[in-house]
Amino acid sequence: MIVVDRFVWYKGMIENRSVLKKVCQGKIYNPDNLFRDIAVSSLMSSHKNVLKLLGCCLEFPHPVLVCEYAENGNLTGIGRARKGSEPLPWSLRLKIAKEIANAVTYLHTEFPRTIIHRDLKLRNSWTRIGP
Repeated sequence: MIVVDRFVWYKGMIENRSVLKKVCQGKIYNPDNLFRDIAVSSLMSSHKNVLKLLGCCLEFPHPVLVCEYAENGNLTGIGRARKGSEPLPWSLRLKIAKEIANAVTYLHTEFPRTIIHRDLKLRNSWTRIGP
């Protein structure tokens, strides 16, 4: 389980496939924002640097989004070494930064109406790339 702002992320399995389940916490979520998140996630799912939205369920007490799994988690500790390992080399850090910038550029330019993330930070960025 990983808590990120108003969401809790859980690792799960669907049909022998690892997934991330994003669950809204309590009454903190705004339904309008949730529907916007679903719509934007759906639009962005075709981009190679964005977690693919696999599905959602609005019938639970707390809405749930299901995305593809990112093996290496979020980027909160990217500049620090994990126990027993070396920090990520700068070349890999720059590759990740370039891919995030590429996804944000896509978000800002590829749709009829500009979409702005408003909460871009390391703990909201997930990676399949790792040491």
